[in-house]
Amino acid sequence: MFAIERQNKIKEILFKEKRVDVYELSKRFSVTEVTIRRDLDKLEKEGFLIKTYGGAVLKEDFSPGNEPYAEDETLEEKKLIGKIAAQMIENDEAVYLSRVIHVLKLRETSEIKNLPWLRMI
Repeated sequence: MFAIERQNKIKEILFKEKRVDVYELSKRFSVTEVTIRRDLDKLEKEGFLIKTYGGAVLKEDFSPGNEPYAEDETLEEKKLIGKIAAQMIENDEAVYLSRVIHVLKLRETSEIKNLPWLRMI
């Protein structure tokens, strides 16, 4: 499992249970506790959670879709990815959009805004 996949699973658990435990996550994903702590560090920097001793809790003011944009030196590249992805969507195509920053940038592109048949949920 890639780190981003593991972090998305951690987000799912947090939404459901509102808290996570480092030890339990390390066993669940068969990785070290150090790896889980790194994942939690990244998610905390994204504004998704608050780290606690031995785990983390969902940030109270966090709800899906209101992730803060992290100051990121790759933001321009992510905007470009969003623009290219928007151009690949065809009429009558179903597209799943997750909440990663690439998708947030995709939602902002004029190519997406000019597709009258596309519904963003």
